[in-house]
Amino acid sequence: MRAAVMAAAVIILLCLSSARAGDTRYEPQWREGVIATNSHDELLPLYRDPSASSPTLGGYYAGVPVLFLGEPDGESGLVPVRVGGSNGSMPMAGYMERSRLIECDPSDPDPDKPVPYSPVLVVKNPSAPGWLNLRESPSTDSRVIEQLPNGSLATVLGVVGEWLHVETENARGYMSPLFLSPIAQARTLSTDEFTFGPDGVPLVIQLLHTGDGSPEQIVRVLDDRHDVVQIITVQCAGRLDRDANFVLEDMNFDGYPDFRTLSDYSNNETRFQYWLFDPDANPDDPVNPWRFVRAEPYEALPNEPVFDAQVQRIYTRVGFEYPGRAAWIDSVYDLHDGAPRLIESLHTSLISGGVTLYQLYELQGDAVELMHEWEVRPSG
Repeated sequence: MRAAVMAAAVIILLCLSSARAGDTRYEPQWREGVIATNSHDELLPLYRDPSASSPTLGGYYAGVPVLFLGEPDGESGLVPVRVGGSNGSMPMAGYMERSRLIECDPSDPDPDKPVPYSPVLVVKNPSAPGWLNLRESPSTDSRVIEQLPNGSLATVLGVVGEWLHVETENARGYMSPLFLSPIAQARTLSTDEFTFGPDGVPLVIQLLHTGDGSPEQIVRVLDDRHDVVQIITVQCAGRLDRDANFVLEDMNFDGYPDFRTLSDYSNNETRFQYWLFDPDANPDDPVNPWRFVRAEPYEALPNEPVFDAQVQRIYTRVGFEYPGRAAWIDSVYDLHDGAPRLIESLHTSLISGGVTLYQLYELQGDAVELMHEWEVRPSG
């Protein structure tokens, strides 16, 4: 008798499961959206209850994705949502102001999504062994998802009490802000939209400052859907600023803009870090996901190079000051195997008696050799 009852129960459960599998009422049809705030630093509150007077569970930045869990409350205008929760962390569920959320169709190739302004912070823990825990929930008792070593980047989605809700390269979770660069000083300095190259690759480039006096600054690259495709840590002398210490131009003559950042300007010389745009990269490809690639061979170029795409040449000038005289070197480079190659160099020196000495070096085979030397004396 007991066996018969158990068999009947199993049959009923199977029938219910089958019915629910074919009934969309039992499958949550959650819609996707993003937060849209009025300023870079504004946090949209996540309320515990459908009332603006209820306690808040945290605040979140513009561009952070949400899932709609239902319809807005008719009286308060608040809608149930879930923020985060993928890749290992516990989601934050509550209520947000519906008018500050934009619904997005994931199949729409050109959604009306705001540019995200979430700060990107750097892990800097002076204590050994030099890492910071990413936890499943905002509590020191919760499970550790991963341990991020110093120098790791974390994108801040929102602030939850004394914790930060963050996204790392591999997961989302919660981190203590104690050993992250200060959130109040991490901000977007400028945002520019560009159409890259002959096939029109649309990108948004954001310049961010970590806020602690560190030479490490951050460049964030977004695609045409305003989804982040790359976060780059660069060395920069001072805050990143367009045309001052961040220069965007075609530096390998392939028709696509690249960028460089001013990394040092000591000893009467300026030095840059270079990043070249890779038109063959695919942000959805885990093997080759990046848009810009570091170009260290370019970093041997002195001062502020001039890139002439028409003749595909790079020009530099370096000046020297000696007691009683001055000298400078004008150099010309081409690109060989993707790297600048010195092909001509004119050394000019002002020597005693107003005489100017010229020395012309040219590329001969694999070496640059002195080809001509002459003096020009003052007339009269």
